[in-house]
Amino acid sequence: MFLNDLILKPITQLFFPTLCHACSNELLSNEHLICNYCMSTLQKTNFHLVISNPVEEKLFGRVKFENATSIFYFSKKSKVQHLIHHFKYKKNIALGQLLARMMAKQLELYRWASDIQVIVPLPLSSQKLKWRGFNQSEIIASEIGVRLNIPVNNSDLVRIKNTSSQTKKSNLERIQNVQNAFSLNNLKAFENKHVLLIDDIITTGATIESCIHTLNQVHNCKVSVLSIAYATDL
Repeated sequence: MFLNDLILKPITQLFFPTLCHACSNELLSNEHLICNYCMSTLQKTNFHLVISNPVEEKLFGRVKFENATSIFYFSKKSKVQHLIHHFKYKKNIALGQLLARMMAKQLELYRWASDIQVIVPLPLSSQKLKWRGFNQSEIIASEIGVRLNIPVNNSDLVRIKNTSSQTKKSNLERIQNVQNAFSLNNLKAFENKHVLLIDDIITTGATIESCIHTLNQVHNCKVSVLSIAYATDL
């Protein structure tokens, strides 16, 4: 760092530099939250380029749905894991909104995206919402809704069962854990609508399956799914 840079740089930045949430390197003055290198190297799924994808394959034959996709790949110790961790557990809302804007841009590459009529975030239980302070899927849904001019419904799909964490459960345990976990406040809110369900990470698909099963009770309700990431090694 040159002397002029030291003089011009705010004193707080010298002692408390702003770091990239993906790689922890110091951000340049023209970078925000994620450095340019990480932005360009985050592992996108590019599922819009294929006829079928692993997210849809997890749901085939289990529930009735239209489309399902994830924007990034999620693996342990990956940059995407670091970003989602900062968003969910360190409550970095601005980072979540940035991820949502990236998701919205990618979503526009899918032909079926123009058919979406309402966006619905995966609801949290009241217990988890109180503990975390916010619903990460609501943050994502809200930002995508603004970007794509699609209304968001946060109130008519609700979680009625306080389930334990899915993280260390087997596939069967995950399915059993979220059975009958969701309910509808107003069935008519989704009648004759194409709903886009928003989740953060899709692993086995058990939680999103339970959600879709609930929406399948609604007359002529089409359901598609979008998540930040698809887990490849969990």
